[in-house]
Amino acid sequence: MMKTKIIRGLLAVVLLAALTGCEYIDDIPVGSRYIAKNICSGLFVSGYDEEPLVNDYVTSIVPQLKSIWSIHIDKQNKQVTVSDKLFKQRHQALSIFREGIGCVNQRNETVEALRNQVDFPLMGKILLADKAWPYGSAGVDSSAIDERALSALSGLIDKEFINPKGKVKHTTGVVIVKGGKLIMERYAGGLTPHAAVKGFSMSKSLVNALGGVLYDKGVLDLDAPLAFDEWQGTDKASITFRHLAHMSSGLKYIERAIGNDNDQGLLLYGKQLPFEFISEKSLIATPGELYNYSSGDNLLAARELQNLMGGMADSYRIIRDDLFHKIDVTTALIERSGDGYLLAPESLMLSVRDWARFGWLYSNRGRWGDDQVLSEEWVDYSLTPAESNGSYGAFLWLNTGQWFFEDLPEDTIAFVGALERYVIIIPSLDIVVVRVGFSHDRDTVDINAFVKSIVEVLPEVVSPGAE
Repeated sequence: MMKTKIIRGLLAVVLLAALTGCEYIDDIPVGSRYIAKNICSGLFVSGYDEEPLVNDYVTSIVPQLKSIWSIHIDKQNKQVTVSDKLFKQRHQALSIFREGIGCVNQRNETVEALRNQVDFPLMGKILLADKAWPYGSAGVDSSAIDERALSALSGLIDKEFINPKGKVKHTTGVVIVKGGKLIMERYAGGLTPHAAVKGFSMSKSLVNALGGVLYDKGVLDLDAPLAFDEWQGTDKASITFRHLAHMSSGLKYIERAIGNDNDQGLLLYGKQLPFEFISEKSLIATPGELYNYSSGDNLLAARELQNLMGGMADSYRIIRDDLFHKIDVTTALIERSGDGYLLAPESLMLSVRDWARFGWLYSNRGRWGDDQVLSEEWVDYSLTPAESNGSYGAFLWLNTGQWFFEDLPEDTIAFVGALERYVIIIPSLDIVVVRVGFSHDRDTVDINAFVKSIVEVLPEVVSPGAE
C-alpha cells in the first residue's frame, strides 16, 4: 500500500513538472467540467458505449491532460464526477442527469435542488411506425436506388467509419437523405437511430429557426435594440438581433475553448452565469461592421428570444409546438445553464435522423408537407450573406462563391459543430447529409470530399408528395 502511494505521488510530481509553466495546467478547471458534462450526456442521453466514450471520445479534448483525470460514473443516480490527479478535489466537477432536460453541472446548488428543478421537457412527437421518414418513424427506404449505386454508397460510408492509421476519426453516425427519402444510415460506438446526440455548434441553427417562428408571429424585430436592462444607457444598447445573427455584435470575444483567452470554454463550461459573462464584455467595434464568430452572440440571441417568449417553460412549449412537432422531431433535448437559460450555442440534442429532418426543413425553404413552418421571407433573410462575411447568413453557414465547400453547389447550407459534426443541405440536389463523431483531429475528416463522393454516386430520386 505504501509503495503504491509513493508511486502515485511520484507520478503526480512528474505530471506537475511536465505541465507547470505551460498553458495546459490552466485548462484543468474547464476541462473537468467539459468531461463531466459530456460523459454524462453521452452516456445517459446518447447511450454511447462507456469504454470508448470515457477513454477516448470525451477525454481526448486536451490530449496533453488525458492521463490526469479521475472519473467516477454513478449509474444508479445518473451522475458523473471528474477530478484530476494533481489538484484532487480542487477542480472537481459533478454533472447530473435529469430526465427530459439533460445534464447540468453542479455549481453552488445542492444536488437535491438540481434534481428538483422542474422544467418543461420538449417531449418528442410519436410517429406512425409504418409511415416513411420524414413523416413517420419507418427506417431506411432505398427502394428508389439501384444496387450499383447502393453498393458504392455503402462503400463510401464504410470508409468514413474507419480510423486512418495513426489518427483518430471516431465517426459515430451518418445519415443520407435524397429526394426526401432516408436512403442510408450507419452508427457506431453504441449510438442508435433513436438516440439524441449533441450538436455542439450545429445547435446555433436552433436560434435561427426559433427566431423565424417569433419573427413570423410578429414578436421579433430584427433591428430593435435588445431588451437587456444591463445594456440600457450604454454603448451596447445599439446591438440588435440582426447583428448577433450575423456574428457582428462588436463585443470583445475569442472563440477558443482552451488555452489563453478561452472565452468559449469559460462561457459554456467555466462560468456559473454565462449571460452575465458575455453581457459584460466591452464593445470594441461598431455593431454590424466586424465579423467575429462567437458563441457569445448566439447565447445573447437565445436569451433575447427566451425573454420574448416569456421564460423557460413557455420557450420549451413554443419550441415543441411551433417547431419540432411541426417537423416530426421524435427526440429533442436542450441543456440549460445554471442561471436558467438555454445553452443554445452547443446544447441542442437530436437523433441523427432528427438532425436530418431539421436540415430538410431548410432544403424545402421552411415548408413541411402542407405547413409553412418558417416563412419564405425568413428563409430568404437567413440565407442572405451578411455584409461582414459573405459565407455566413443568420446563424447558418453558406457556400457563397464555393468558399466553404469548393466541390459542392453554391446553394449549400451547413450546420457546423465541433468534433467535425455537420448537417450539409443542398437544396438544388435535394440532398441532406448528417455526419457526427468525436474527431479531435480536424484533418481526419474531409466533409467536402465525403459529400462530393455521395453526390456523384446518387441517381435521381423522386421526392415524396406533400403529407
